[in-house]
Amino acid sequence: MTLFSLMLQNLKVKEIESLQDWLVNKINMHEFFILTSHIFA
Repeated sequence: MTLFSLMLQNLKVKEIESLQDWLVNKINMHEFFILTSHIFA
């Protein structure tokens, strides 16, 4: 039971990390888009 809850906790941490990575990528793409639009505008 303890091992199962530990695995579940680890899974949640992994999901949170991947979500953070996804958010960071989204923000970076947005920043990049703004920068390039300023350059080409």
